[in-house]
Amino acid sequence: MLICSLKKLIRLPILIFSYYLSDISINAAGFATYGGDVCLDKEHFLKDSSPEAEYDSWLTAAHELLHSLGLTHPFKEDNMPPHKKFLTVEEDDSMGVSIMSYQDNYDFVGAKDFRIFDLAYLHYRYGVSKTARAGDDVYSFKTFNQSCADNDIYIWDGGGIDTFDASQEENSVYVNLTPGSWIYSGEKLDKFAVKENFVRDIHDFLGKDSITTEAVAVGNVEKSKINFIPTFNRILNCDFTEGQAFIGFYTQIERLKGSAFNDVLIGNKADNQIFGGAGDDKIDGGEGDDYLDGGLGVDILRGGEGNDIYIVDDNRDEIIELGSGIDTVYSSATDYTLADKVEHIVLLTGARNAIGNALDNKLFGNSGDNILEGGDGDDILIGGGGNDTLIGGAGNDQFFIDCTLDGDITTIKDFQKGDKLQLNHEIFKELSQDTQNLQDYLIYDEESGELFYDSDGSGIADPIHFATIENFFIDQTSIYIV
Repeated sequence: MLICSLKKLIRLPILIFSYYLSDISINAAGFATYGGDVCLDKEHFLKDSSPEAEYDSWLTAAHELLHSLGLTHPFKEDNMPPHKKFLTVEEDDSMGVSIMSYQDNYDFVGAKDFRIFDLAYLHYRYGVSKTARAGDDVYSFKTFNQSCADNDIYIWDGGGIDTFDASQEENSVYVNLTPGSWIYSGEKLDKFAVKENFVRDIHDFLGKDSITTEAVAVGNVEKSKINFIPTFNRILNCDFTEGQAFIGFYTQIERLKGSAFNDVLIGNKADNQIFGGAGDDKIDGGEGDDYLDGGLGVDILRGGEGNDIYIVDDNRDEIIELGSGIDTVYSSATDYTLADKVEHIVLLTGARNAIGNALDNKLFGNSGDNILEGGDGDDILIGGGGNDTLIGGAGNDQFFIDCTLDGDITTIKDFQKGDKLQLNHEIFKELSQDTQNLQDYLIYDEESGELFYDSDGSGIADPIHFATIENFFIDQTSIYIV
């Protein structure tokens, strides 16, 4: 950064700089070019050590520094590229949201700090420091804070396992964890930060008799017009938006909690954990191995790419899968049928029945009396405890029995050639892994279909009835000890 007299600098050969110094007004407080030096005029700042001058010096230096880093003014200028967008005062062209603005009479922050749009640009262009906010942080919708650069509504984070928590909101929410997303509680407003300024021009703020020549020039000169800032550190009274926030660029939030209402919740490329809470929610995990829990209500869950986990509690919950990865449903619904392209289902407490699809499914029962039906495909059915009924359906299926020998009986309805019965060695201790002694310890009644385990192999102790299997036969090709 250079501090010198611009009157003398303008007389220097133009080859020193990347643009014509003769175009710079001697009244300018400073100037900069993209990737170049930042120059400040010492005649404006070095003669005055007051707090006002110190603040103005900082503001000018920061403004020109952002020019050097590639940020332009937010308003329409001469020779603006046709693709460049710009803001009007009605669209947040205000020094309250960017120190690159010339609308200094709309500065509702007044602190020696960048503004929210400046911060967003720096993150978009250069990323977020991995050491900043590197812990496991929790973010939420907050009231606009005039005392900091992000105003508590621009969410940025450098590391850790972070959470956006909307569980306390009194409205439904739209939250998209993708960096660069505008999120909101209730409804999306037309304006992001400020609904309306109560003060509409500089004279309303400073008074009719204010003399702008007593203020300090800030930034570059537009058409020989000097722009001024109002009195030092005076903050405008504005009507700020509520329930609006923005997920910063290059910011990764891993976890998301919805409200008690009908939310739209969207993940990012990380392995997200998304909890819908109450209400009929629409949840999209995006990329990554996601954990999606709709909570109470009738929910729609989209896993996207990756190995996703779905938590359902209602048989009306809908799962939409791309077919990428190996996906699992954990169900507490009374009856649940696997959606297309979902591979596995596990029954939680309270669930009773599960039906597979055309894929090679794994179906896991709970400690209750379950009915598990594999459908098409080569399925694996694991009843768990209770008196379970297992139906393999088409394909070469495997029926795994690991219930304790305490009276629970597993019924297999459609055992056929190509199917396998798997017995847990921890329970059927006398059976050898090579299944050479099956006939010594297993007894099958062809008429009733009842299968017994004779633990001593001699019939002295009563054989235990543990399964009923239609069309079964005991041989080494149909039974595995695992």
